[in-house]
Amino acid sequence: MQLELTQEACQHIVLEQSPQASYAWRNQRWDSFTLVTPTPNWQIRLPGAEYQGDEPE
Repeated sequence: MQLELTQEACQHIVLEQSPQASYAWRNQRWDSFTLVTPTPNWQIRLPGAEYQGDEPE
């Protein structure tokens, strides 16, 4: 996310409690986390993961 904000020239600050950035997400979260949303598929615009499927709604 930080890279995308930088590329779009959006000012931002990343706050992290751990001495290593993203430690909790890398070491204490689920490996199988997936995006679950009631939003139609065609509205999901994640960097590098644009919807390409057959069910846009």
